[in-house]
Amino acid sequence: MQKKYGILTASVLLSLLATSAQAAEITLKAVSAFGKDTFFSQRFNAFVDKVNAEGKGIMQIRVVGGPESMPPFEVGNAVRAGVVDFANSTGVFHANLVPEALAMTLAEKPMSEIRAN
Repeated sequence: MQKKYGILTASVLLSLLATSAQAAEITLKAVSAFGKDTFFSQRFNAFVDKVNAEGKGIMQIRVVGGPESMPPFEVGNAVRAGVVDFANSTGVFHANLVPEALAMTLAEKPMSEIRAN
């Protein structure tokens, strides 16, 4: 009887180890507040391409669209509601949700100087 429980316990542990090593790939949904030909969207798409290339089997990002799929000023609400996982946007578009986003606009020094320090 104890031998049966020992075999059962060992088989359960082995199956748990085998399944924990195989994690499912996660897909995140993203949206951009900018048109696809803008500088900001090009940089965002380069980021998405890099994550998708290096994250095969682990994580992928699916861009659901830009301003044609969602009004730019609603992007913050879409992230908050869980419609998308993250967004390519600017803090000015949703300052009512994230007031800290405007903090950098109050800086008296240029961004290049702030980054250097």
